[in-house]
Amino acid sequence: MRGEYGIITAVMRDPKILVNFFKHILAIDFQLTEAIGQWARHQRIRKMARLLSHSADSWVWLGGSFLVGLLIPSWRCLAWAGGGGIFSLAAFIYMLKALIRRQRPRPESGWIYAMTDDHSFPSGHAARVVLLVMLTLPIGQPIISLGVALWAILVSFSRLTLGVHYISDVFAGMILGGGWGGMVLAFWPGVQSVCSAWGF
Repeated sequence: MRGEYGIITAVMRDPKILVNFFKHILAIDFQLTEAIGQWARHQRIRKMARLLSHSADSWVWLGGSFLVGLLIPSWRCLAWAGGGGIFSLAAFIYMLKALIRRQRPRPESGWIYAMTDDHSFPSGHAARVVLLVMLTLPIGQPIISLGVALWAILVSFSRLTLGVHYISDVFAGMILGGGWGGMVLAFWPGVQSVCSAWGF
């Protein structure tokens, strides 16, 4: 307790301590991101990373959730509620990126992510995949949730290998996606009631 009080007192006396601390964290973030980028320079790794990355694109899952709800009536409520969660999360992240305006580390020129969105914080892909893991929980099949969680980790790592995010972008996105998924699950009983009333 005394140690915590001493740290708070020191920061209040000299705010530069906190500024320097964050600068140190960002420097480590940059160095680790660069190291991952150097490791992933092999063309085969980058091709696999692109495939994984595109598998979590928002348009893929928005379209997929609509089609699943259309073709599988028993999954309609979950699929369309999930689609709403994906869309709202994407809109929120877009606004955050526009406010924070952190440039991507080293995106490939001409690639779609570099052309359509040159800001990196937080990672929309990392947030989306964690949200999707959360959306598998109402299904009640642990093997499905585990498989999606493994895919989510690979997608998040692919964003680092492609140079479109820093490590802090990915971690922030994962936290945000988990929180967003928690809100969706909190409203899930009410959503089910609405779906039943509307005949979904």
